[in-house]
Amino acid sequence: MRYLCKKIIVVKETGFMQMVEAGCSIEVHQNLTEAGIRKSATEIETRQFEAYTCSLNLLIFKRFKIYIQMKKLFILIIMFAGLISCDSNNNDLFTENYVTVSRFKKEKQLEARVLIDEAYGYDVIGRVDGYLVLFSTQREYFFYVYNLIGDSLGGFGVRGQGPADLTGNGWCGQTYGNSMWINDVNRARMCAVNVEQSLAEKQCVFDTAIRSVNFSVNSFVLNDSIMLNEQMKGDNYYFLTTNFKTEEAKEEKVYKYPVDRRVFNTYKSRWRLKPDCSKMASAMHSNSMINILDIGTKERKSIITGRESIKIENIVDPTTGHENRTYYATLDVTDNYIYALYMNQNHNEAYNVEKEMEIHVFDWQGTPVCKYTVPQYIWSIAVDENIGHIYAFSPMLEQVYVYEIEQLNIDHEIEELNIDF
Repeated sequence: MRYLCKKIIVVKETGFMQMVEAGCSIEVHQNLTEAGIRKSATEIETRQFEAYTCSLNLLIFKRFKIYIQMKKLFILIIMFAGLISCDSNNNDLFTENYVTVSRFKKEKQLEARVLIDEAYGYDVIGRVDGYLVLFSTQREYFFYVYNLIGDSLGGFGVRGQGPADLTGNGWCGQTYGNSMWINDVNRARMCAVNVEQSLAEKQCVFDTAIRSVNFSVNSFVLNDSIMLNEQMKGDNYYFLTTNFKTEEAKEEKVYKYPVDRRVFNTYKSRWRLKPDCSKMASAMHSNSMINILDIGTKERKSIITGRESIKIENIVDPTTGHENRTYYATLDVTDNYIYALYMNQNHNEAYNVEKEMEIHVFDWQGTPVCKYTVPQYIWSIAVDENIGHIYAFSPMLEQVYVYEIEQLNIDHEIEELNIDF
């Protein structure tokens, strides 16, 4: 059966089909209309699904593209950070005002003369006016005194809690006249020991004793009211300046980077006070670095010797807490110069395997002046510029040596110390 339908118009928006032609029966019109509606609805659903699928695919593609870009960016950041870490250093651990030194203006080999033979049981040597003082924690007395030609004058100072006793003999290198400041760390006090009177009475005679702070190995008395201590606290060291008459105190962080207590040897140092009390200098035990502090202005300077960069994580072995390398053993200072004893040995060889030693000389502006080399394995030094001598002690060799150096006649102005509270 053939039906004559000249025109069928499908209205897609509504899904409704109109039949416009005479001769089409109502039944055919109805059937075609229902079929058209179903076909139109199916087409709409199909196109909606296709559009949704296309949109979803596009979204997934965009997110995947963003992911790839972010991944590339992350890799670049990691690579850049790796490059930065390779080039970075911690040379500014004490101050950003640092210089690196690879050579000295002058270098000289020093010849030794044995001043005291069979010097056993001693630890450190110091010079107090016209005396040499050898410090001991193993013998009967804390202090054994010699004149400058090596004659023994006697000993004094015993361990105890009595009024003339000490619990330790911490040598800070600070003297005045024929008296020396001793840091009795365990009792947290600084004692001015008169060497001449103590020899006469065969016990410690104190000019004065001042309450210090706990756990301070490096302590100095600046005048009749001010004390300066380096104290270990938390994750750093601090300079603590105290007016011991008014008990007012100021605190200043010593190092830029905090360290865990397990690796505190990272900043192990020996400090010395300039005789005019205007500056301090330190020789770092675990770093090849000399630090200088102006006490009044707080200006700092560092001199890095023997290498160009320092990395905190490479200084101390975190499993043992020991420094990987021992650099400066100790130092002595005058109003003109800083004399730093340079060991430069691996930790397992330091203080065990003999080698020649170096004495690095700097002025108080941090200028490298001279490098002395000595064949003896010395651990401690005391300088007398007035007669041009460096006295040195070797516990391994159990001898005290004297080295002749050029007498230094350099004019200098005594700087006035000014600390405001």
